[in-house]
Amino acid sequence: MPCTHLPRIPVLYPNHCEAIDRNVLFILYPRQQGPNLHDQILSYCKQAGFVPRIVRETSPVHTILAMVAANAGVSLVPASLQQVQHHEVVYRPLEDPALQVELAVAWQRADTSPLLHDFLNVVRRVSQEFRHSYSAPPSGSYLKDAR
Repeated sequence: MPCTHLPRIPVLYPNHCEAIDRNVLFILYPRQQGPNLHDQILSYCKQAGFVPRIVRETSPVHTILAMVAANAGVSLVPASLQQVQHHEVVYRPLEDPALQVELAVAWQRADTSPLLHDFLNVVRRVSQEFRHSYSAPPSGSYLKDAR
């Protein structure tokens, strides 16, 4: 069951004052752990007119945030991470919400467990809340069109 689509947004160190373009260093999730996501980010940058300079591929996301905080580069993370209050990073909107990650749940339809059905009801409710929370169009973009 597809749950929701979460937009991706740039995460930067606080004194990062330039737009994201071909000169900015990127920190991404390892391609082996998420080839579709990795390729989607590369494609998104290509559409903006540049190839990102990837300096590190790492996970989990808290490691990515720590590396951004240490001025090692910038990254694109799910918008839901804005809820992670990290005083050494800032989140910026993208003008084009096309860069998204789909969240989904799979289960055996024959499973009649009340616990499973309660869980699925929670997933549906939270997914609906996410859709409302992250559907507002962003104001401005931090991804510079390098063309």
